[in-house]
Formats: sequence, structure tokens, C-alpha cells
Amino acid sequence: MKEKKLSRLKSESRPFSVLFKVFFVFASGCRVESSPSTTAQSTAKNSMEASHFVAKHATNSESSTSHNLNNLSEPVVQPNNSVLSSLSSVPRPGSETGDNQPPILAVRLPDHTVLGVPIGLFAEQIFLMRNDGAIQLIKYSDIVQQTVLKDRFWPIDRSELAKQLRAEFGRNYSVKSDLPYLIVARPEHIDSWCKRFRSLHHSFSLYCSTHGIKTREIEFPLVAVVFGSRTEFQRYIRSEPLQVPESVVGCYMPDTNRILLYESSGESPNETEKVICHEAIHQLAFNTGLHQRRAATPLWLAEGFASMFEAPMLLGTQSRDGTSLWPESRQHSWQLLAKHPESVHRLVSGLIQNDSAFESDAQNAYAVAWAMATYLSRRCPTQFGGYLNRVGQLPPFESYQAGQRVADFQSAFGADNGLFSKKIIKYLESLE
Repeated sequence: MKEKKLSRLKSESRPFSVLFKVFFVFASGCRVESSPSTTAQSTAKNSMEASHFVAKHATNSESSTSHNLNNLSEPVVQPNNSVLSSLSSVPRPGSETGDNQPPILAVRLPDHTVLGVPIGLFAEQIFLMRNDGAIQLIKYSDIVQQTVLKDRFWPIDRSELAKQLRAEFGRNYSVKSDLPYLIVARPEHIDSWCKRFRSLHHSFSLYCSTHGIKTREIEFPLVAVVFGSRTEFQRYIRSEPLQVPESVVGCYMPDTNRILLYESSGESPNETEKVICHEAIHQLAFNTGLHQRRAATPLWLAEGFASMFEAPMLLGTQSRDGTSLWPESRQHSWQLLAKHPESVHRLVSGLIQNDSAFESDAQNAYAVAWAMATYLSRRCPTQFGGYLNRVGQLPPFESYQAGQRVADFQSAFGADNGLFSKKIIKYLESLE
């Protein structure tokens, strides 16, 4: 992800910068795959200024106030981690400190109004977080009016979101709450889908707790939609501004924070679980602070971590080889690649620096990403947990340059990539 350095906060943009800076505690748990046309890099001075404006403005919106954002000629920068961490204690509804919640911004468009909190302001567009956890991009040229309301922002109530989902998907689908999920599926199958997602959540939580990986509480209900047929799935995908290959059988939509998939009678329950597991783990990782939306999380880490849970041991399936750490989707590619140690070394070194291998050699990039994550989680669990938490704190809308990526990786795992590659190959040979 190529990033450009942005200039300082402009004085007229500060009231709105306060809103999204306060709100980043909600946004920090999820990741959006695409990036805005221009992204931000913070400076210590900007962050210090922002903290003063948080104190000044965050509790000082007692009446509705209109502001014009269209004269913003320079993007707003993001705070650094010291500012984010100072805002990480979020009061719950009904608490005495509830007034510290950011006020809601009402953005009136030509045909409807969107309510939420700005999490990113740029020269031509705004990123608004809605109370259902979805991120909506709005162009300034489409905005009729913006109004800061006296009402404070809270994540949507589960029952209210369930009501909205029933209206959206109609009478042929049921909606069932199964913490932390809201599952949308055909009535006759919804209980089995709840069981599958519950199992995935249990595996994820157990892994994090036993490996000392810090997670935060999930703020928004996690929506999983299971369409009754491939036709319905594809029709829904085509109605969204997404670029999804026709062959895809399930996906995690970062902007809406939803998982989408469809029922397939031609696959066994175990095979279906493997299909949805990868995307479900993405959703959990992005909502528990291991990754965050609009941050430049290394793809090897995001994809390798999700791929680990496709293995029977972590997936929790009752398969013939339920103790295997090998996911079928990666095993064959890795075994072919491991015959050429120089190729493994080249891919490992490249993935540590950048994500380009996922475009030029995707199949092998996924295999090596899984191999790296599996080796580190089994042989260096403490360092791997610390690295996950470090990357999970990357500020949104900032670049993660190759030099810093390498420095962070080597700080956690050592500087000899050649030796690291050999250790991976040797370890995975012992699993065969």
C-alpha cells in the first residue's frame, strides 16, 4: 500500500478531527482492505495538538451545531499510538462518564442522511463509522449539510440491528443472536450455522488466551449472512461496490464488517467450515484488536494467521486427522515449494518487507505466509504474540514502510532471514 505524507491539521478542521480521534477506540479492531487515495502520517506535534482539542471539544457539544467541511483543502492527519492509547477506556451506556462519548455527526446527502462519527477526513472525502460498525466513504461533493448532534455515539443495540437485518433480508431468512454474532440464514439451517460460528469463535478465543495474545472486547455485533443459494449470494455481491471473483464462495466485507457466504449441498459440513473459517478469523481478528481497519497490516501476518485456523487441530473438526496442523489448502503448495529452499528464502524475505508477492505469486505467498505464522506460533509463541499486538497498534491511515516492517520483524524474531527460512522448512518437515 503506497502512502503519501500529509501536512498539518488546519485550524478549521480541528472540531471534526476531535470526533474521529476520540472514536478510534471503536475503529481500531477492524481492517478495511482498500486505502483512500491519500493517506496520513502523524507527527508528534500534531498528536499533541490533537490531545488538547480532545479535552477541549469532546464534551462540549451540548447543542446541534452545523459545520462546513467542504472548505477543507488538506487532509486531516491521524494521532499516533500515544494518543490512541489515552482514549482506549470506553465508557459503557449508562455509565457516569458517558458524556465522554463522541457526539454524532449527521451528514445529509441528496436522498438520505447518514449518522456516525468521522474516523478519517481527507481533501475530497470523509470516512464515517456508523453505529453498526460499518465504515461509509462519503465524498464532500455529495454532502448537502453536516450537523453535530447533542446525542452521543454508542454501538447499536443487538436487538435493533437484528430488526434491521430482518427487514433487509426478508421473510425467507431468520436472524438469530449467538454472541458475538448475529446470524442471518434460512430458518431450517440457522441453528447449525450458529453452532459452526460459535465453534470458530471458541477456537480463536482459546488460541489467544493460551498464547498470551491480548484482545479487546468486541464492540459491534458480528454479522454473518448465509445465503440459501449461489445465485442469491452473487446477486448480493453484484449490488455492492465490490470486486469479488466469480469463483469466490465466501468473503469478509471489511466496509460493512460482515461475512457473506452461501449454502452448498455439494460439500460436506467439514469442507464448508474450511471455506468460511478463513474469513471468519479475519472478522474476529479485525474486531478484537489484532488487526485494525485502514492500517497497513502486513498481508503475510493477516493471511497466515487466518490460514492457521483452517488446520483440523485449530478448526476443531471431527476429521480423520483432527490433530493435524496442515490445512489442505496450503499443504500441497508448501510441499512443492519446500523442495526449493532458495525460493522459500526469497519469498520469506520479500513478505517481511512488502506485500507484492500476493500479486505476483499468490499461491506460494499464501503457503509461505501460513508456514511463517504456524512456525512462529508453535516455536516462538511469546514473541509471536508480542508481534501480533505490536502490529495491531499500527495507526490507521499511515504507511508501514519496508524499513520499519523489517525492523519490527527482526526485533521480534532475529535478523537472519536465511536461518529463519531453514528453521521453517525443518519444522514443517517434522509435521509430515
